[in-house]
Amino acid sequence: IGTSIPGAENNPAYTVRIAFGPDGNLYVLDGVQNADDEYVTDSRIRVFDATGAPLKEFTLSGKEAGSPTELTIAPDGTLYVLSYSQFLVADPDGNLLAAPALLSPGMPKQVEFAADGSPILSFDITNYDTDPYTVYRSLVKYGADGVAVSAFGEAIPNDWTDAIPEGQLQGVYDFVVLP
Repeated sequence: IGTSIPGAENNPAYTVRIAFGPDGNLYVLDGVQNADDEYVTDSRIRVFDATGAPLKEFTLSGKEAGSPTELTIAPDGTLYVLSYSQFLVADPDGNLLAAPALLSPGMPKQVEFAADGSPILSFDITNYDTDPYTVYRSLVKYGADGVAVSAFGEAIPNDWTDAIPEGQLQGVYDFVVLP
Protein backbone atom coordinates (compact mmCIF):
# COMPACT_ATOMS: atom_id res chain seq x y z
CA ILE A 1 0.00 0.00 0.00
CA GLY A 2 1.50 3.32 -1.06
CA THR A 3 1.55 6.37 1.15
CA SER A 4 1.79 10.00 0.05
CA ILE A 5 3.64 12.44 2.28
CA PRO A 6 2.44 16.01 1.65
CA GLY A 7 4.44 19.19 2.16
CA ALA A 8 3.23 22.22 4.11
CA GLU A 9 0.81 24.41 2.12
CA ASN A 10 2.11 27.62 3.70
CA ASN A 11 5.79 26.79 3.07
CA PRO A 12 6.44 24.87 -0.13
CA ALA A 13 9.41 22.53 0.16
CA TYR A 14 11.51 20.56 -2.21
CA THR A 15 12.69 17.13 -1.18
CA VAL A 16 16.46 16.88 -1.27
CA ARG A 17 17.15 13.42 0.14
CA ILE A 18 15.48 10.55 1.91
CA ALA A 19 17.21 8.07 4.21
CA PHE A 20 16.30 5.26 6.54
CA GLY A 21 17.62 5.62 10.06
CA PRO A 22 18.94 2.86 12.29
CA ASP A 23 15.53 2.98 13.98
CA GLY A 24 13.89 1.87 10.69
CA ASN A 25 12.08 5.19 10.24
CA LEU A 26 12.05 7.24 7.03
CA TYR A 27 13.84 10.61 7.22
CA VAL A 28 12.97 13.23 4.60
CA LEU A 29 15.23 16.25 4.10
CA ASP A 30 13.46 19.26 2.60
CA GLY A 31 14.67 22.72 1.80
CA VAL A 32 12.15 25.25 3.14
CA GLN A 33 12.06 29.03 3.26
CA ASN A 34 13.43 30.58 6.45
CA ALA A 35 10.65 32.30 8.41
CA ASP A 36 12.73 35.46 8.91
CA ASP A 37 14.49 35.80 5.56
CA GLU A 38 12.87 34.97 2.23
CA TYR A 39 16.29 34.53 0.60
CA VAL A 40 17.45 31.82 3.02
CA THR A 41 16.69 28.11 2.75
CA ASP A 42 16.50 26.08 5.95
CA SER A 43 16.98 22.31 6.24
CA ARG A 44 13.79 20.64 7.45
CA ILE A 45 13.88 17.02 8.53
CA ARG A 46 10.64 15.07 8.84
CA VAL A 47 10.53 11.56 10.30
CA PHE A 48 7.88 8.95 9.43
CA ASP A 49 7.24 5.42 10.66
CA ALA A 50 6.74 2.40 8.38
CA THR A 51 3.06 3.27 7.84
CA GLY A 52 3.88 6.83 6.74
CA ALA A 53 2.62 8.36 9.99
CA PRO A 54 4.59 11.48 11.00
CA LEU A 55 6.68 11.05 14.15
CA LYS A 56 8.56 14.34 14.41
CA GLU A 57 9.76 17.32 12.45
CA PHE A 58 12.46 19.90 13.08
CA THR A 59 14.28 22.60 11.16
CA LEU A 60 17.99 23.40 11.09
CA SER A 61 18.60 27.08 10.29
CA GLY A 62 20.11 27.83 6.92
CA LYS A 63 21.35 31.29 7.85
CA GLU A 64 24.96 30.12 7.73
CA ALA A 65 24.50 26.99 5.66
CA GLY A 66 22.61 27.69 2.47
CA SER A 67 20.40 25.16 0.72
CA PRO A 68 20.70 21.54 1.91
CA THR A 69 22.22 19.05 -0.52
CA GLU A 70 22.78 15.78 1.37
CA LEU A 71 21.49 13.83 4.39
CA THR A 72 23.27 10.90 6.01
CA ILE A 73 22.37 9.15 9.26
CA ALA A 74 25.13 7.52 11.31
CA PRO A 75 24.60 4.13 12.95
CA ASP A 76 24.06 5.93 16.29
CA GLY A 77 21.29 8.12 14.80
CA THR A 78 23.39 11.28 14.44
CA LEU A 79 22.23 13.33 11.45
CA TYR A 80 24.69 14.84 8.99
CA VAL A 81 23.33 17.52 6.66
CA LEU A 82 25.55 19.01 3.99
CA SER A 83 24.75 22.29 2.32
CA TYR A 84 26.53 24.50 -0.15
CA SER A 85 28.63 26.11 2.55
CA GLN A 86 28.35 24.20 5.82
CA PHE A 87 28.32 20.80 7.48
CA LEU A 88 25.46 20.57 10.03
CA VAL A 89 25.49 17.80 12.62
CA ALA A 90 22.47 17.15 14.84
CA ASP A 91 21.27 14.54 17.28
CA PRO A 92 18.13 12.52 16.41
CA ASP A 93 15.95 15.25 17.95
CA GLY A 94 17.43 18.05 15.86
CA ASN A 95 19.74 19.58 18.45
CA LEU A 96 22.84 20.90 16.73
CA LEU A 97 26.14 19.28 17.72
CA ALA A 98 29.66 20.43 17.01
CA ALA A 99 30.72 19.47 13.50
CA PRO A 100 33.67 17.05 13.56
CA ALA A 101 36.98 18.34 12.27
CA LEU A 102 36.85 16.18 9.16
CA LEU A 103 36.70 18.98 6.62
CA SER A 104 39.97 18.60 4.81
CA PRO A 105 40.63 19.81 2.18
CA GLY A 106 37.24 21.56 2.32
CA MET A 107 33.51 20.91 2.30
CA PRO A 108 32.72 17.26 1.58
CA LYS A 109 30.20 16.31 -1.08
CA GLN A 110 28.88 13.22 0.70
CA VAL A 111 29.22 11.42 4.02
CA GLU A 112 28.61 7.71 4.56
CA PHE A 113 29.61 5.32 7.34
CA ALA A 114 31.56 2.07 7.34
CA ALA A 115 30.20 -0.93 9.24
CA ASP A 116 32.42 0.02 12.19
CA GLY A 117 30.88 3.51 12.33
CA SER A 118 33.88 5.26 10.75
CA PRO A 119 32.90 8.20 8.52
CA ILE A 120 33.88 8.13 4.86
CA LEU A 121 33.73 11.46 3.04
CA SER A 122 33.96 12.29 -0.64
CA PHE A 123 35.59 15.50 -1.81
CA ASP A 124 35.52 17.21 -5.18
CA ILE A 125 36.97 20.63 -4.49
CA THR A 126 38.81 23.04 -6.75
CA ASN A 127 41.51 25.42 -5.54
CA TYR A 128 41.71 28.24 -8.11
CA ASP A 129 44.57 29.94 -6.22
CA THR A 130 47.09 27.60 -7.84
CA ASP A 131 48.26 27.72 -11.46
CA PRO A 132 47.22 25.40 -12.93
CA TYR A 133 44.41 25.03 -10.44
CA THR A 134 44.34 21.98 -8.18
CA VAL A 135 41.37 19.65 -7.87
CA TYR A 136 40.92 17.45 -4.80
CA ARG A 137 38.96 14.36 -5.83
CA SER A 138 39.08 11.77 -3.13
CA LEU A 139 37.32 9.37 -0.79
CA VAL A 140 38.73 9.60 2.73
CA LYS A 141 38.00 7.27 5.66
CA TYR A 142 38.45 8.79 9.10
CA GLY A 143 38.87 7.24 12.53
CA ALA A 144 36.76 8.19 15.55
CA ASP A 145 39.40 10.81 16.46
CA GLY A 146 38.91 12.67 13.15
CA VAL A 147 42.27 11.63 11.72
CA ALA A 148 42.33 10.26 8.18
CA VAL A 149 42.94 6.49 8.16
CA SER A 150 43.01 5.88 4.43
CA ALA A 151 42.27 7.67 1.18
CA PHE A 152 41.71 6.96 -2.48
CA GLY A 153 42.47 9.84 -4.82
CA GLU A 154 44.49 12.96 -4.12
CA ALA A 155 45.04 16.57 -5.10
CA ILE A 156 46.15 16.89 -8.71
CA PRO A 157 46.90 19.92 -10.90
CA ASN A 158 44.23 20.17 -13.57
CA ASP A 159 44.30 22.46 -16.56
CA TRP A 160 42.00 20.27 -18.70
CA THR A 161 44.77 19.68 -21.23
CA ASP A 162 46.27 16.65 -19.54
CA ALA A 163 44.47 13.37 -19.01
CA ILE A 164 43.75 12.55 -15.39
CA PRO A 165 46.55 10.22 -14.22
CA GLU A 166 45.79 6.53 -13.90
CA GLY A 167 44.55 5.65 -10.44
CA GLN A 168 43.01 9.08 -9.85
CA LEU A 169 39.33 9.87 -9.63
CA GLN A 170 37.56 11.73 -12.42
CA GLY A 171 34.99 12.81 -9.85
CA VAL A 172 32.96 11.40 -6.97
CA TYR A 173 29.28 11.98 -7.63
CA ASP A 174 27.79 9.35 -5.32
CA PHE A 175 29.02 6.33 -3.42
CA VAL A 176 27.65 3.66 -1.11
CA VAL A 177 29.28 1.58 1.60
CA LEU A 178 28.42 -2.10 1.61
CA PRO A 179 28.31 -4.04 4.90
